[in-house]
Parts: sequence; structure tokens; C-alpha cells
Amino acid sequence: MKRKKRLHRAHKSGEDAPSFSSVMKSAALALPLTAASALLLLLILTSLLLKTADPNAYHTAAGLFLAYFAAFLCGLIATRLHHRRTPLFCGLAAGAMLLLVQLALSLVLPHDEKDAIDFLWMHALMLPTAGLGAWLGAREKKQSRGSHRAR
Repeated sequence: MKRKKRLHRAHKSGEDAPSFSSVMKSAALALPLTAASALLLLLILTSLLLKTADPNAYHTAAGLFLAYFAAFLCGLIATRLHHRRTPLFCGLAAGAMLLLVQLALSLVLPHDEKDAIDFLWMHALMLPTAGLGAWLGAREKKQSRGSHRAR
């Protein structure tokens, strides 16, 4: 018995066009995945810092690495959830959502006023980092010449 083959169109008129709500949905779905990954990495970094002689010497660098890695990962996941379409918008939406979460947490958690300039720079670089993750997440692997199958 023969099966009927479906014809796939490259572009559908209404469903396939990316919209603001679909980009925000992908970014919102990427946020909890990023939070879970960041918490796992936080546990690993904390255990590594506690193994050192002076854990306070490297906690700022580890925290910055974790924050930027989370932004990068959030943009990458959002773009992949959006099927590698519109990486710029996915990266900006994911970075903005992550930035809002971090700003809300910064209002609750204690901090020094003297570090306000460094704090603003850290948040200003979140959007470009998420955009870079989204751009790299949208790239497809190049196939080598030997990997093609003869048809």
C-alpha cells in the first residue's frame, strides 16, 4: 500500500509568519529552562569556590560569568524554541525578560551603593549577550562534502 506524500510549503501565509506573541512565548518558555540551568551551574561554581583557599577572592568573577552565561543561554534557547527564526527579536525578548527578573531580584536583595556603576554596566551588557546567544543558536551546521548521501 502506497502512502500519500505531503507537500511542504516553504512559507505559509498566516501560521508561519513570526509575530510578537510567538517571540514572547518562546522567550517566556526559555526563561525557566535558563533558570534551571543557571541554578545547576551555580551549585557547581559554589562547590568549586568552596574548594579554594579563599572563596571570596573569585566570587565576583564567578557571578559575572554565571549572569552572562545565563543571558547567552536564554537567547540561544529562545531562538531554538522559535525554530531558528528571527534570532534578533528572540534574543532581545529573552534578554529583556531576564533583565527584568534580575532587576526585580536586585530590588529585593541587599547591595552596596558604591557598586551602582558596575551594576548598571552588568545589566547594560545583558541584551547584547542574549542577542549573541540567539544569533549563534540560529546558525545551522554546515555539511561537509562527504556527508551528503547520493540520491
